[in-house]
Amino acid sequence: MRHGQVTARPAVALGIYLKANPIGELAAAETGFRSPRLATVRTPDIAYTQDSRVFVPDTSFGHVMPDLVVETISPGDTASEVAKKTKW
Repeated sequence: MRHGQVTARPAVALGIYLKANPIGELAAAETGFRSPRLATVRTPDIAYTQDSRVFVPDTSFGHVMPDLVVETISPGDTASEVAKKTKW
């Protein structure tokens, strides 16, 4: 529950800002982004992509890397887990 509470704060703040300044799209953790450098899909807790780069592909994962990602680190995460989450 704590992870969700911590993640919600910046998501709400970004959402309020983007509602007043519609310059991009905000995505939640369920949104996957295919990394062009890695053979994997990353699902950050929060992702922002500016409007000029938003692309809605006909696949289930975004092909454009977000301009900003937020990954909430949990107390139980090891250094190697954090490094893996943040490698794009």
